[in-house]
Amino acid sequence: MLEIGLYEYLQGVTAVTNLVGTDVYFVRVPKGGSFPALVIHTIDSPPLAYTSDGTSNLEDRRIQIDCISSVDQLDARSIAKVVKAALLDYTGTLPDGTVVHCTEYNGSSDLPYELGAKSYAFGTMLDFSLVIDEATS
Repeated sequence: MLEIGLYEYLQGVTAVTNLVGTDVYFVRVPKGGSFPALVIHTIDSPPLAYTSDGTSNLEDRRIQIDCISSVDQLDARSIAKVVKAALLDYTGTLPDGTVVHCTEYNGSSDLPYELGAKSYAFGTMLDFSLVIDEATS
């Protein structure tokens, strides 16, 4: 599953774990979760691509990664910069066996800050397009 592969890949990037540790979540930060954190969302998962030879195994999946900090917006952007460096133009096999090529889709944008249970949370969103080989995921 692509999301598990991304999680495992990001956990293997020292620069990422130095900033967020193991706080990488899917869809939302759970109750009791801590910051800084990454939140991975699948934005779009269109049908498999068609070629003149029929259906291919390639799928263009859009993934959003929210980089969240409890410090300030600049800290959220610093986290986003490290995550972007780890993923932008990455081509290879994720730890779960998914073959992927990652490109930036819309760039990054700041998320509105939110009042959390204990303090404010600041975020920057990254939007990636990942071409994956469905035969391997």
